[in-house]
Parts: sequence; C-alpha cells; structure tokens
Amino acid sequence: GERRGIMLARMEGIWRASGEVIVCLDSHVEATPGWLEPLLARIREDRTRLVVPSIDGIGTEEFEYTVFGLGLVSFKWTLAQSARERPEGGEGNS
Repeated sequence: GERRGIMLARMEGIWRASGEVIVCLDSHVEATPGWLEPLLARIREDRTRLVVPSIDGIGTEEFEYTVFGLGLVSFKWTLAQSARERPEGGEGNS
C-alpha cells in the first residue's frame, strides 16, 4: 500500500470511527492511571471542545518525572497556541 503519513492515517481512523469520543495516542505515549477522566469531564461540560492532555516530562539527565497537569489553551485559526487563564471560580491545575 501507499505510505501517506501519520496524520492522514489518523484522520482515516477518525472518519471511520463510530464512538462518542475519539482518543488518539502516539506510539511513544504511556498513559498513567487517571489520565482519561479529566479529559472526558471537559468534553462532558461542552461537547464542542477539543481537549488535549498536557504531557508530563522525564528529565534527560536524572530521569526525574515532572507532572504538568491540565491547563487551558486556545488556538487561533492560524493554529497559533496561547495559554489562557481559567474563568473566575474555575478549578486549578489537577
């Protein structure tokens, strides 16, 4: 078959999916316990949302694990990304 790239392969899968929520993970991602529930909660609040987890880090020298948690990010039509403040009364990073 023709090699068409990861994004087109992912989109083909999404176009053919029948679930209520679609989750895409890259092969190098290791999901930790409890990673999905906060994302589903954000979708439940507003089904028009596209949610993306923050990716925790592992240091290159000492291999220390750093948790980044959830945050709010907005995208412009140019796909420029910028951090957003939570609305008044919104929960902090979890």
